[in-house]
Amino acid sequence: MTTAKTWLCVGWLLLALLAACSAPAATPTVPTQVAVVPTVAPTQLPAPPTAAPTAAPTPRPPTAVPPTAVPPTVAPTAQAQAKDDPRTAQLQRLRKLLQDQNFALEMAQTLDAAYYKGQNQPVPPFLKPEEETATAPKSVKEEKIAINLAGFYAVESGLGVISERTKEMPMDILDSIAKGTRSKEDMLLIARFANATWKAGQPFRALNRITRDNFRPAALLSQDDLQKDFDQIRAAADKLLEAMKRP
Repeated sequence: MTTAKTWLCVGWLLLALLAACSAPAATPTVPTQVAVVPTVAPTQLPAPPTAAPTAAPTPRPPTAVPPTAVPPTVAPTAQAQAKDDPRTAQLQRLRKLLQDQNFALEMAQTLDAAYYKGQNQPVPPFLKPEEETATAPKSVKEEKIAINLAGFYAVESGLGVISERTKEMPMDILDSIAKGTRSKEDMLLIARFANATWKAGQPFRALNRITRDNFRPAALLSQDDLQKDFDQIRAAADKLLEAMKRP
């Protein structure tokens, strides 16, 4: 009985040994090692060589340009104005004649003869031989009176023209002149009369006075000259009005 069990155990042992021998040998597990690829730094291309900074050009001083000479402004001469304005040319021609003593003699002879012709009388010589160099003295008083009456005669003449045109009363016109409320046009008209009467008196004082610069056409008078006439006209109107109110 014991021997049978012994052989049975031996049999099982042999079977186990055979089974073990017939099984394929187990391959030893080798841990797989993943090859680590070394990280290669990105290729850095060499930077292009930095160009040396270009030196800034040395500034050149600006070329001095001589300033253009500006011609001075020259006031136009009377001749230049006359070329551009026919009216001015004619006024300048009139001015020359007004200041010409020879023309004054011609005009005086013409007007003297016209007077006698208008009266149907024979025209006498303008000057007798003895009158060529004769003088007629006058007092200082007479001369002072004569040279200061131009404004009065101008007011009288202008008063008549304005009254005829507007039918206004003479004293009303005088009042507006004296107060300075008369129109500019009327005042200019009277100023023209004042200039005319002043001119008429100049040769009585001396013929060469007509050659002075202020002996000119009224249209060429300066504003200052006109203001002087306006002042005298207003004074004359005020005085005349006051006299006309006297009983």
